[in-house]
Amino acid sequence: MQILSLRNYRLPTNWGGYARDIVQETQRIADIVRELLTFARQETNEHSLANIADILDASLRLITTQLEKNGITLERSYSLELPPIRCRMQRIQQVVLNLLSNAHHALNARYPQYDSNKIIQIRAGLHSRDGRSYIRLSIRDHGIGIPPEYQARIFEPFFTTRRDQGGTGLGLSVSYGIIRDHAGTITVASVVGNYTQFDVDFPVAEDVDAQS
Repeated sequence: MQILSLRNYRLPTNWGGYARDIVQETQRIADIVRELLTFARQETNEHSLANIADILDASLRLITTQLEKNGITLERSYSLELPPIRCRMQRIQQVVLNLLSNAHHALNARYPQYDSNKIIQIRAGLHSRDGRSYIRLSIRDHGIGIPPEYQARIFEPFFTTRRDQGGTGLGLSVSYGIIRDHAGTITVASVVGNYTQFDVDFPVAEDVDAQS
């Protein structure tokens, strides 16, 4: 009976479209795994020279599809010509992914459906402070914003406003520790119902900075 029922089965008319979707999704997963393996091989306790643009590009390859499925547009503004920083690349990538994830959730909370304002802006550029050169990474969204009373606490371990949605309160605190270990700083500016922007400064590699 089972054999007969299978013989009489007819594939749906759009099976070709399903097959293409499966192939594309499989390729996407393979690309993500390849990217993760690349960064895993690069992970050491040593800091090495790296370009922030390369780190951003690698991070975005891991999350862009997820953002696009939620109707979120990425606006990028950074150059491959920026001077390098000395870092552990995988750790900086972790910071980038944490900040993008926060922006993702903030936008979805404000705009559950499609909206032209569901945009994450990513910028990186050269910044000078106290006679020293830094690479400033800025990630901005126009989501729900962060209330003023929470802004001083968001880097505390286990502090989260999304516990009912599975938030652990560790993303920003871990990111803060990583940035501090790289002699960097992170600041936040936010207006409830308007925007949130994180600015992260990493010092330009000293040997490169001395030549400029």
